[in-house]
Amino acid sequence: MKPVILSILLVLIPFLIFESFAKTLPKLTRVRVQGNRFVTTDGKQMVFRGLNASDPDKLDKSAHWEKDYLAEMKRWGANLVRFPVHPAAWRERGPEGYLALLDQGVAWAAD
Repeated sequence: MKPVILSILLVLIPFLIFESFAKTLPKLTRVRVQGNRFVTTDGKQMVFRGLNASDPDKLDKSAHWEKDYLAEMKRWGANLVRFPVHPAAWRERGPEGYLALLDQGVAWAAD
């Protein structure tokens, strides 16, 4: 009986976590493929201009993890940011701590 309950919990927990995480995300425009272009729901072409951020944990430890870091990316024309996640930093900070950093970065990037 216990393995069955554990299996059910292991299946349900990710869905519950994702649902609560999804509620905190800002509303973003949906993007789809039309021919050989990415377009928004109103038909405007979307060109992805992305930048790779430094590891949020490293930036936080060196006092560079701040809203201005992402605002500068926006000034450079970026509309997409990649946040790397280093396993050692994830283990050291723990899932809750690291996800809090990522949530903060996503919120700053959306401003």
